[in-house]
Amino acid sequence: MAYFIFNNENDLYKIALDETEKGYLNLDETKYTVKEVSNDLFNKKRLDGGDVTLSGDTVTVADRDWSEGYGVADATDLKDQIELHKVALKETIKNYPDHTNISAYQNYLNTLNNFDADSLTYPLSDECWEKYCENNSITWIHPLQTP
Repeated sequence: MAYFIFNNENDLYKIALDETEKGYLNLDETKYTVKEVSNDLFNKKRLDGGDVTLSGDTVTVADRDWSEGYGVADATDLKDQIELHKVALKETIKNYPDHTNISAYQNYLNTLNNFDADSLTYPLSDECWEKYCENNSITWIHPLQTP
C-alpha cells in the first residue's frame, strides 16, 4: 500500500510508494495525517498530478483534464519544471547527506542536470514531465517523495 501524508490543514504534504519509502521521509507522524491509499491512487497523483483532497477518511485524486493545457508547452516550460525538481533534490541532498535513499536522489539530480529539454518536440499536450519520464524509462522521483 502507498501513503499520502497531509498537513494539519489537510493539504497534501508528501507521498510514499510503500512503508519503506514513507520511512525515507523522516516524518514525525504525530504531526501529520497519514492515509493508506491504493497504488492506483498513488500513481494517479504521481503520474497525472491531479489535485488531492482529504474529506474525513476519504482521499480523492481528481482527474486531470489534459485539454485544459496541463501538458508541457515548450522547452522553457519544461526547464522551469525540471528546475523545481532540482531544487527539491538539492535541498534533500544537502539536508540528508546520510539518507538511506541518497543515491537515488543524486542519480535523479544527475539525470536532470544532463537532460536536454530542447531536444523534444513540443507541445507535450497530453503529458507532464513525470509521464514523459515514465513513458521513456527515465527513473524519476516526484518532488513530494523527497524528505
